[in-house]
Amino acid sequence: MGRMRRLALQAASVALIAVAHAATARITYAQSAKTPGTIADGWSTASPRDEIRPAFAREDSGGADGRGSLVIRADRREGLDGWWTRTFPVVGGRSYRFRAAYRAEGIAEPRRSVVARIVWTEARGKRVALEPQPVSDYLRGATVMAEPEFPTTRGADRDGWTEVSDTYEVPKRAERATIELHLRWAPESTLRWSAVSFAETSLPPPRVVRLATVHFRPTGGRTPADNRRMYEPLIAEAARRRADLVVLGETLTYVNTGKSLVDVAEPVPGPSTEDFGRLAKKHNLYIVVGLVERDGHLVYNVAALIGPDGRLVGKYRKVCLPRGEIEAGIAPGSDYPVFATRFGTVGLMVCYDGFFPEVARALTNRGAEVIAWPVWGCNPLLARARACENHVYLVSSTYEDVSRNWMISAIYDHAGDPIATARDWGTVAIAEVDLDRRLHWASLGDFKAEIPRHRPADANKRPSAGATNALSSPDRHGVISARTSLMSRGDTHTDESNILHARLLATLSCFQSNPYPPPRSLCVCKVDCVCFESGSAGVQTADRHWHGCLALSMDARCHVVGAVDLADRRGGGLATEVIGRMIKRSGNARVSVGREGFMDHRPSVDLLESIHLFPGVYQIKAIGRAEDEFESRVVEAVYSHVAARSDLDYSVRSTPGGRHVALTLDITVQTAEQVRAIYAEIRDVKGLTLLL
Repeated sequence: MGRMRRLALQAASVALIAVAHAATARITYAQSAKTPGTIADGWSTASPRDEIRPAFAREDSGGADGRGSLVIRADRREGLDGWWTRTFPVVGGRSYRFRAAYRAEGIAEPRRSVVARIVWTEARGKRVALEPQPVSDYLRGATVMAEPEFPTTRGADRDGWTEVSDTYEVPKRAERATIELHLRWAPESTLRWSAVSFAETSLPPPRVVRLATVHFRPTGGRTPADNRRMYEPLIAEAARRRADLVVLGETLTYVNTGKSLVDVAEPVPGPSTEDFGRLAKKHNLYIVVGLVERDGHLVYNVAALIGPDGRLVGKYRKVCLPRGEIEAGIAPGSDYPVFATRFGTVGLMVCYDGFFPEVARALTNRGAEVIAWPVWGCNPLLARARACENHVYLVSSTYEDVSRNWMISAIYDHAGDPIATARDWGTVAIAEVDLDRRLHWASLGDFKAEIPRHRPADANKRPSAGATNALSSPDRHGVISARTSLMSRGDTHTDESNILHARLLATLSCFQSNPYPPPRSLCVCKVDCVCFESGSAGVQTADRHWHGCLALSMDARCHVVGAVDLADRRGGGLATEVIGRMIKRSGNARVSVGREGFMDHRPSVDLLESIHLFPGVYQIKAIGRAEDEFESRVVEAVYSHVAARSDLDYSVRSTPGGRHVALTLDITVQTAEQVRAIYAEIRDVKGLTLLL
């Protein structure tokens, strides 16, 4: 009996010790979240106010570099804001590179909620003035201080870690740089910061480009070809002055020909892009030309970008139409593509678009560094506003005479000032700019870096957590949209070899019968699942999410069309099994396997054979590093198989993504066999993935 009592007392003691350890652990965690200076390696925590402080923790293993992570967690309350911070010594006038990586869970808008800041101060923590003072004609007499820097968000790697980095020249009077790694305004979310470095380096070379505008109004031509020929000597003059990009006028094949817009409409690519392509190739530059496009029964006002290889890089269909064009039967565009070039990213807009800030903002949101703008006429104050509010270089080419005090043919800088203007008819203006040069404003600092952090939240963003299902009312086109977002949180695992630490992104597009015209309306569902265990458990988890979204679609009597992106470090087995189950459950599904994080597995031709493919537009997307002449390599590989086929219509567009470029080839096909044949031919080209 005594022995049993002693064992019971020993067990009770062990239990009490365990409870005490657990309590101590909780206390330590709470203290580390509230008391600055208690986190190892020089990192401390902060928040604007204690009542909006999130929770902080340190993970000593894992992370982007295997050395752990600085963690911030927000509960269900709105508006929590906190950050990790550490101060580094610096030498004024020298250059330093900051780099960090983050992985976010449950964050609807990382551009606003995941923020890195660098604050320059002197040794006692006081702000420092910039030297020399920036020249400015506003806030006269104000001392321009060194405002916080906001490093740029780059691309994500295959494990879901997103890089944030930039190189800065330290203000001359600065002695300290304080790094802040924020999570703000994201309820029910977790953010991990890792692989943080801040070290002296050299400044990268400037990214210089020579932008040109032509001030010319064709006169005396009877045909589109006549008008095109009038531009040849002006393009030659721009080339003589070493222009990289030259912008021509709006609908130039129509101006003063006596014909209607519809009369001169042509395919794009077509005769005009071929003529200007010949000149672009001859002079080794990019040309932007305003044209009138016919596509079936529709006619568009477009701007076309032609590359130095003579080929069409891409086109933009004018979104905002004035009364006259609407009355003439011109159709509006609906997209804002941007295009990667050898010097940077170019966006296009046309004339009346300049009256509406949404167009230029949409282009810069997608990465445009230069906007080329064929414009018949517009308020020049709006041209300045579009350049200034977006910190983008704007190149306009107009048909207005300068004496009319209306639109001018000019190059505008980030401050909205015209830095080169073509005043006389038949002249060319050129400005050389550095796309990487920062413009510092008094009281604002580098405003371009702040725009993505501070501009309003995007409409219709998915909830940060939980599951929702909202079916909207049909719009005037009969379009209904339904969105679902399901987040698999689960436990935190330490054995990364047994975790599919990646994302399953799926989009289901479907047609649903309804009483509104047209007879079928578009219903879009989205599933977002993260962090599945590998093996059978991972398949079951992914399968449940797919089953939920498919059930939603089927309940709405939708025709399901699916697209899957899977990134699996261990291979594509999970992708194949999940897709197989999905196909089995819905025989009318069409599915493609793509990549996130530049993974290297692709759908097999056998898998495509088991999927029901439909006539329509399909995409071949290639992803690669921008600095590896990726575009030329992939374009040649794809064109060698696609361009020779007379039964295909296709177009190409490029989209930058930090250090990477995504090149998309849209192919219009009539039969599923064409898709399978094309994919069988190009499947081994490095970096390609087929999106259906």
